[in-house]
Amino acid sequence: MTINPEPDNVSAEDIGNTIAAKFSQFESDSFKRQRFELNMLTGPEKKEMKPVNYFLLDDDVLTLLRIVYSEATKEELMEDEDVMMQFFGSSTCGRKFLGSLNELKWELLLDAVV
Repeated sequence: MTINPEPDNVSAEDIGNTIAAKFSQFESDSFKRQRFELNMLTGPEKKEMKPVNYFLLDDDVLTLLRIVYSEATKEELMEDEDVMMQFFGSSTCGRKFLGSLNELKWELLLDAVV
């Protein structure tokens, strides 16, 4: 699944909308097709978008981050406050997870899905 064909313009909202659309297309013998949509309130009720790791396991978030920012280095991503907040909810948490990966594991994240 392509999360965002334009990685320069990616946001947590874009990813959420894409995932919701893909889930909406899915149907199997045990799962009847449903319509999913990203629910973001606007106006005075608007809530902050939850980080990606609210919806996915941390290992899956790392893989998704690696796919979306495949051209960026781990160090560049660790310095980007917005990316850390969107994917992990805090820059400290994001840096902890990224910092725990050695370079081989970082490269293997991308190799595993290509």
